[in-house]
Amino acid sequence: MTLRIFIVLLAGIWAAAFTGSAAGQDIRVQASTDSLRPGEVFEFRIDFEAARTYDTVLYPDSTFFGREFFIRNKELSRRSRSATYELQFFGVNDVLLDQLAIRAVQGGDTLLLAVPPTAFGFRSVLQPVDNLRPMKPIFEFPYGIQGLIFAFLLAMLAAISAWHIYTRYFKKPPPPPPAPPAEPPVFDNPLRRLERGIAELESGFAAGSIAAEELYLRLSFLLREYYERIYAFPALEQTSREVLNSLKQRKVAQPHYDTSSQLLNTSDMVKFAGFTPETDDIKTDLEALRAAAAQLKKLNSGLIQQLEMEHLRKYRVTEHVNTREVRTR
Repeated sequence: MTLRIFIVLLAGIWAAAFTGSAAGQDIRVQASTDSLRPGEVFEFRIDFEAARTYDTVLYPDSTFFGREFFIRNKELSRRSRSATYELQFFGVNDVLLDQLAIRAVQGGDTLLLAVPPTAFGFRSVLQPVDNLRPMKPIFEFPYGIQGLIFAFLLAMLAAISAWHIYTRYFKKPPPPPPAPPAEPPVFDNPLRRLERGIAELESGFAAGSIAAEELYLRLSFLLREYYERIYAFPALEQTSREVLNSLKQRKVAQPHYDTSSQLLNTSDMVKFAGFTPETDDIKTDLEALRAAAAQLKKLNSGLIQQLEMEHLRKYRVTEHVNTREVRTR
């Protein structure tokens, strides 16, 4: 009980120390319980009201929760204002959850916002036992039997030591069999990967099996993945503004730049502003994405061919590469 009171007081002092960073950003935590048993599953929620003022909000993952807590499920609200965790407790003592932090991205800056600490008391699943004495007296071996057991153990130890010395210093291991030639991995063509992703989006949209928010998130991911592979800049980690600036620095053709700008900006509106496009608008954007892929096929055929040749040289594969048209896989 004294330890639990100490942890609660420590949590109060810690919360007061973080008033400027966590409370200033209006970050609150809620837990479905304040005491835990080993293996117990409970709900833990983090509310961040100022989430919409940032480009991206990253909530804590398993590295922040430590070894005492296992994340069974994690759900984000529609506009990233809150994260709800389903946690399972594996500790054996009272615990203070004081290492959580939220990363908020605004433009090129990333803010690390501390989450107020939460204390949990420990509830044992064992019942106290007063008498642990054996029901029968411990059997005592006769003196002669103890000597035989000791001699047997010494003989076993000597045999194991002799076998170890023989296998290490005298016995020659058989030569290893020759390793079979490894099959090189097939070249993953960035353009074909983009076209397959577009075909999946079109199929899901036609069947009505994909929501608008998921469709635009995957649309943005497909473009960023292609740019990162072809133009060698971290498009998957950059904001849309940074991606467009990188494309402009690489002097991408203006028609494709305009198409990419329109698609990325619409994806940001769907993700961060809660915008829901009409069916006709989604169809138009998918057609624009297909046109963007056709533009990239003309713009970057030489770069893709160069990537494939580097892949073949890396794995020492002697294949013929058509210098006029990049192979499709």
